[in-house]
Amino acid sequence: MERVRDLARDLRIASRSLRRSPLFVGVAALTLAFGIGVNATIFTFVNAIVLRPLPIDRPEEVLAVFSSWEGANWATSSYPDYLDMKEQEGVFSGLIGHSMAIANLQHAGRSETLVGEMVTGSYFQTLGVDAASGRALLPDDDVGRGSPRVVVLSHGLWQRRFGSDPSLVGRTVRFNGESYEVVGVAPESFPGLVPGIASSFWIAASHVDEIDAAGQIHAVHNDPGETSLESRGYRWMFLKGRLLPGVSPEQADARMAAAMTRLQQEHPITNEEVGLATMPVSDIRIHPDVDGVFGPVSVVLLGAVGLVLIIVCANLANMLLSRAQGRRREIAVRLALGAGRSRLVRQLLAESVLLAAIGGSLALVFAYWTGQLILAYQLPLPFQVSLDLGMDLRVVAFTGLVACLAAVIFGLVPALQASKPELVTALKQGSRSSGGAAGVFSTRNALVVVQVAVSVVLLIAGGLLVRGLSAARAIDVGFEPYRVADLPLPLSMHGYDHDRAEVFFNTLRERAAALPGVTSAAVAVRVPFDSNMHNTQIIPDATRPDAEHSMEVTWVDPEYHETVGVPIVRGRGFNSGDVEGTMPVAIVSEAMALRLWKTLDVVGKTFHRGGVDTEPFQIVGVSADHKVRTVGESPRPLVQFALAQRGYTYAHLLARSSAADATAVALAMRQTALELDPDLAFAEPNTLGDLMDLSLYPVKMGAFLLGTFGVLALLLASLGLYGVIAYSVSSREREFGIRVAIGARPIDIVSRVLSSGMTLVLVGLVVGLAVAAGTSRFLSGLLYGLDAIDPIAFGGAAVTLVTVALLANYLPAARAARRDPLTALRQG
Repeated sequence: MERVRDLARDLRIASRSLRRSPLFVGVAALTLAFGIGVNATIFTFVNAIVLRPLPIDRPEEVLAVFSSWEGANWATSSYPDYLDMKEQEGVFSGLIGHSMAIANLQHAGRSETLVGEMVTGSYFQTLGVDAASGRALLPDDDVGRGSPRVVVLSHGLWQRRFGSDPSLVGRTVRFNGESYEVVGVAPESFPGLVPGIASSFWIAASHVDEIDAAGQIHAVHNDPGETSLESRGYRWMFLKGRLLPGVSPEQADARMAAAMTRLQQEHPITNEEVGLATMPVSDIRIHPDVDGVFGPVSVVLLGAVGLVLIIVCANLANMLLSRAQGRRREIAVRLALGAGRSRLVRQLLAESVLLAAIGGSLALVFAYWTGQLILAYQLPLPFQVSLDLGMDLRVVAFTGLVACLAAVIFGLVPALQASKPELVTALKQGSRSSGGAAGVFSTRNALVVVQVAVSVVLLIAGGLLVRGLSAARAIDVGFEPYRVADLPLPLSMHGYDHDRAEVFFNTLRERAAALPGVTSAAVAVRVPFDSNMHNTQIIPDATRPDAEHSMEVTWVDPEYHETVGVPIVRGRGFNSGDVEGTMPVAIVSEAMALRLWKTLDVVGKTFHRGGVDTEPFQIVGVSADHKVRTVGESPRPLVQFALAQRGYTYAHLLARSSAADATAVALAMRQTALELDPDLAFAEPNTLGDLMDLSLYPVKMGAFLLGTFGVLALLLASLGLYGVIAYSVSSREREFGIRVAIGARPIDIVSRVLSSGMTLVLVGLVVGLAVAAGTSRFLSGLLYGLDAIDPIAFGGAAVTLVTVALLANYLPAARAARRDPLTALRQG
């Protein structure tokens, strides 16, 4: 109890002391709010992505169930497999399937492409989510063919598109040209199970052949099923189950593995090599294959803003040291009257704690506003990112912890230094400081060295990523991406069947080829740098059916290679004779030919897709290698099939522009498509160069964030350096006055001040360069062949720092050189 009273008394004394210095408190609190605020902002994103549980009832009881095979440990499952596993007794009280879906909503004369979910009937019931209005989907809504067309809308879509109309439930809306009855509206707090994306609708899985499933999809080519509901080898849905009371995740894993073993035996064509893996949903944030990225990224970002906080604390420590110099007489009097040093340190730390509390409170407001501002910025994606950046207990606790840590960092050293003055000297000199505080000055010097070193590390990290981004854009991707316009068209979302879609694309391609500035036009199912991933299993030798190879795949028309600018180096391209009913043909990339056959002379060879009992494909040509997924990849094997030999309702219209930038052509293509069908809704047209830039977006954001932190750190360090040099100059005014009086020139004074200041800078620079050299290798994966010890990035950071530091040193040096020596001597 006595300690509590002492603490309360220390805080009251600290509060009275701070009230006498409102300007100091304001500057210190705002500086702290910035330093703590950037840490809290980054943590809110880490919390939303990595730490916040799913918005469902009792998520700790829910287990994710994945299909697995060689090269795919956490894959999707098919609808028939889901039905079989749902019947496994003694494991789940409910098992659900769900997939991201893309559909076109037609309402009030306007079409809009939306992202939602295809879900099984017990989805809401198993997750424990009730509708905010109407009802949720029920098992009776998902009974296969003939299921009623019903939909649950998200709360956000209901508000934005339908004006929160309470009478909407029971009425119909049109998705992909079909009428769906709105049976309910989801609660505002439930965004769905698509990570980072707010689902706009939920439609029963029975309608998967009307609404396009998206995301991670794998198909077995020789699957006997005809529809997505019947195809056991068409794996498009993620599974999650709520465990029965008393069933552990380990028991569930063993029982479901036994169920999958039975499916392997009963369905060898599609399931022979397919296993099963489970994981609690509380351990999953995005997907097990990508979740490992968030840990290192979170550490890098939190480390970067932590370095900014160190600079802020160093600045505040210097401010407190300066303030303590003005209070030397007060502190000496307290010590002379018998105050213990530990008590005095506690009182000084109490002031730091109050400053940290004010700064931490402002930091929460800063983090909230910054988070909302970032969310308001629409990323270059065809959907709206959804993250809950609310100030929950974890964010508040983290901010409080950082504020307490900051109070110790910036408050302890000044408190220890200020509480041990020479009493007689302090009492004689009053409040005026002198050059005798060598210990304080050395402490201030050390703080400046830390600030400079941290600034160097952040500047180099940002410079490396900027250089890496430039290096990536300079890489030869195998064609001219900005010269090729791209218009993706999901015609299945508008009720087109295969035949109607083919006619539409052929007509549109002819009109696009006739546009001004267009030299050729083509159609392809998948284009370079497309976010959709298509793979197929290739058997190059029929005598070895077990030697399967997973290859990137696309379907293209005869004009594709000319339009994109990827030449055929062996054989021929596709022609008008490569149509359905003729022998299946393919074009392989150089990398694929070398990997599977060890030679480029593969024209005429055949391979099987999915199994040796399928009709073989004959290779008619070899195309030059080009980048398929990312700029930094090694030559990736790619197989291209003839588009006319398969049905399709989704494809990209491509057009090659005679100009260096095809953006204008892309806009003209959009208008041409709308002239053919005014009800079309699609993503904004762009160029293949824009898709390439999108693939580099994480590096671009990293460069922006680290570069911004580096510049801010440099400014803060420069302010700290300026403060130290200004303090040094003020404490040496008498010395400078004497030097001028005996004949020293102003340039001599400036040189002395610059020498002492730049010594600190050079020490910090050396330390920072050494730390950056040891840590830059962690960014090597984002540098696209650039050396992690890049001389331009390191040299540029050093030159920038020295230039700014010279300015910060010169200002107080020039003021000292202009000082009247008589005035300085009188004040000494």
